[in-house]
Amino acid sequence: MPRILLLTTDLAWGGAERVVLEEALALRAAGDVVWIAGLRHPDGELARRARAADLEVLHLPGASARTQLRELVARARIELVHAHLFHAAELARRAALPVPWIVEVHNSASRALPWRRLGERRQAREARFALAVSRAVAIDWQRRAACAPERVRLLPNALAAPARALAPPRADGPLRLGFLGRLVREKGADLWARAFPDGLPPDTALAIAGAGRLAPALARWATRRGARVELHGLVRDLDAWFEGIDALVVPSRSEGFGLAAGEALVRGRALLAADLPALRELAGSAAPHGTFFAPRASALAVAIEELRAERAARIAWARQRGAELLRDHDPEVRARALRELHAAALREAAELARR
Repeated sequence: MPRILLLTTDLAWGGAERVVLEEALALRAAGDVVWIAGLRHPDGELARRARAADLEVLHLPGASARTQLRELVARARIELVHAHLFHAAELARRAALPVPWIVEVHNSASRALPWRRLGERRQAREARFALAVSRAVAIDWQRRAACAPERVRLLPNALAAPARALAPPRADGPLRLGFLGRLVREKGADLWARAFPDGLPPDTALAIAGAGRLAPALARWATRRGARVELHGLVRDLDAWFEGIDALVVPSRSEGFGLAAGEALVRGRALLAADLPALRELAGSAAPHGTFFAPRASALAVAIEELRAERAARIAWARQRGAELLRDHDPEVRARALRELHAAALREAAELARR
């Protein structure tokens, strides 16, 4: 029973944090002993959900984080640290841990700040290996972190079928759009008010699910006369939320996998997505013309009108692609692959120690 620490940057909620929770639950179900630790938001949504599932969650704050991490590893007899995202991986690297560690990379098109690029290159050298959640991320990580291909392992995110049968999206009538994700510029949340400053077009409604810095600005926009916008905050029942929309819009400026897009497709919802490598990879080569748009306000407005004209065909494609994704991103298959990768990291570390 390996003793694993999942170390993440944030204990709030987003796509990467959801993956952390899914990994923790899957590892525990397989018999591993699992801890979750994070650097920010000790009472965030990830922390709350993990504690509700009887997982041990720890906060490693500020300047004492390195010391606390080393003490935790010693006290809990941690055998492997699995870091998620840049700042958690930096903490693992700088802490000079006596156990092996790996980094799971969730994003592509990293910020071009020199200090961050330098940190990523050091992480690539010092981690046992990196896990990439998509081929797009694997390619990007090799480039930006100067990482040899053999030190990157592909581990795409899992996608699960809805818990119940959902009412189908509507192929005609008023168009119900959805946005699911962190309300930040990186995810394109600012584009809505810029594309539609006076509210959405007639016969169009928008449901926004998520939290983040842009929530107040979106709330002000949503209260304008005729806006037809609803802010749902963090959504626990994804099936019910998706049942209320016909298409999901993903206007992100950066994506490593596109978890929200995958969730929409496995529920048969049409997709409009920013033209990013990871989103093209997820949608596949048969995605309808017009699925992708440049993450700009003007392009978003045009893409929505094109979707309106082709909604029935886009929904039919989404059902087909969703079935393919469920086959290729099975949660049980990913859980087994994750444990095999953990075992490989521990074996490599043991072999090096014997030399």
